[in-house]
Amino acid sequence: MWRTRPVAAPLFGLMVATSADAATFDLDDTTRARVSGGLQVDGVIMDEASVDELDPATGQPLNDVRVIIRRARVRADIASTALPFLTVGAIGEVDGNMVFAPQLRLQKAEVFAAVPGDVPAVRVGLGLMKIPFGAEVPGEATARLFPEETRLSRALFPGDHDAGLSIDVRHSVFLLTLAAMNGNPINDATFPSLDPSQHRDVVGRGGFDAVLWPGLTVKAGVSGLAGVGLHPGTRPTKDTLIWRDQNEDGLAQASELGAIAAAAATPSLPFSRHAIGGDVRFTVDVPLTGPITVDGAVTVAENLDRGLLVADPIAVGRDLREFGWALGATWQPLPYVIVGVRYDEYQPDLDATDARAGRVIATDATIATWSVAAALQIPDTARVTVAYDHEDNAFGRDAQGRATTLAADVLLARLQFTF
Repeated sequence: MWRTRPVAAPLFGLMVATSADAATFDLDDTTRARVSGGLQVDGVIMDEASVDELDPATGQPLNDVRVIIRRARVRADIASTALPFLTVGAIGEVDGNMVFAPQLRLQKAEVFAAVPGDVPAVRVGLGLMKIPFGAEVPGEATARLFPEETRLSRALFPGDHDAGLSIDVRHSVFLLTLAAMNGNPINDATFPSLDPSQHRDVVGRGGFDAVLWPGLTVKAGVSGLAGVGLHPGTRPTKDTLIWRDQNEDGLAQASELGAIAAAAATPSLPFSRHAIGGDVRFTVDVPLTGPITVDGAVTVAENLDRGLLVADPIAVGRDLREFGWALGATWQPLPYVIVGVRYDEYQPDLDATDARAGRVIATDATIATWSVAAALQIPDTARVTVAYDHEDNAFGRDAQGRATTLAADVLLARLQFTF
């Protein structure tokens, strides 16, 4: 039987009716199901890195000033309390988007068992699930004010989801989550959702969520990851004869012929990767002006970049140390208005160098981003967001070949609906 509870939300003097529990229903006396989802449509108004050209390597358009279906997700949760001492269930979610091309993929697929109660003391899950590192990665995209995660999260944990086994242990205000995962998230740049190594990545977060005193809530935690990546080997090659028609007469001459010697295959080699991070969130209920939330996070990692500048220490000949941090604040002066600002930095290689005038010198590869956003919303139902990102990076080159900032500011508007 479908169970609904109408909720009235004010918006510009109008009363808009929503249904908070409209998608929750009972299958039988011990089994309950819920269907939920969300749609995010982006209109990219300006993108300084966008050009009317094709990528010479992939043939894909390099224009990003367009309308994008960023996320279209439908999720089903089902849980059974047929056993008096155990709750068992499953979670399934599919995601459709048009980021690179129209696609529909599995986003989440998990079976779980938990001690029954409002706050399970122990929960065990197996399948495709959120990666339990930090506060931002396990969060839901529809709950964020800013359109996307920080550059650090997108580089180290592309896609947020990975397959594995997890266990959550709760006691009072404390929560510990540990997981053994494949180590290649669903948006991994090399082996998305696959695992070329027999070794599991162990990842987890321990923290607390408590009310220090009336009006002040603190949520904080420490996260860690230890795992193994894989440097791909090469196939064997045969001797190859090359002809370069230097005088363009169409006739092969001895001086124009060359050879590339055969090469033996090289094996794939494993390498270690790890990370440690901390996060904290303060939420203050300010009388008359609305709640203010301040977030901070910092992460130190090694050989873990899997989404931006993919870390391969064997190919580079040294370990790649990554570092990033972020600080942001949001303010909700009214139930249907929310604004925020965020600054984040990501350094994909603390030991990066550059060649200038025949000399090798240290260089700064930091990517720094200022983000501002404002939204009008019907809480838990709809939201219209306008966001601007100002990015400083070293992806560009000037006329002398020196590293310089590549213009990459982005202005977009997002329309979101959830149910």
